Amino acid sequence: MERYAEVGLRTLLVAFRYVDEEFYSQWLEKFIVASASTGDREKEIGKVAEEIEVNFELAGCSAIEDKL
Repeated sequence: MERYAEVGLRTLLVAFRYVDEEFYSQWLEKFIVASASTGDREKEIGKVAEEIEVNFELAGCSAIEDKL
């Protein structure tokens, strides 16, 4: 992954995390509330997403040349 970045390639990581059904159900409720927010929806969704987007296991990495 570091070699890809060193030569200027755009990297794509694939990762996963197993969560139990109870955790997911509670998280989904928070996500639905955040998605329906009439205030700063993106900020609210971001805060909820941070709760589940942790402790991932890296499954793989790929890279492409970005000519832009």
